Amino acid sequence: MVGAAVTARERALIERAAQHCGLSISAFVRTAALGEIKLMLHARRDPTKAAVRFAEEHDVDLTLIRGSGVDGQVVKADVRGWLGKRSDEEEE
Repeated sequence: MVGAAVTARERALIERAAQHCGLSISAFVRTAALGEIKLMLHARRDPTKAAVRFAEEHDVDLTLIRGSGVDGQVVKADVRGWLGKRSDEEEE
């Protein structure tokens, strides 16, 4: 069971994530790193319109990008940075 230290919204997100993974909540929490759980909880903000347009132009899946904006929001600069990192990896 998820402790009282999380909000009702966070608890619902944890329950959904655990269900998606096919795990009980306690198993999900035990196997997930606390930092990753926090990132998942706060990365729920929709990307900016500019980021969505730029990603569509470059055929980028925004779910692969960790946002640097408020509450983990993906901004256009995040997409640019991801594209740069991907092209650097392809050159190696």
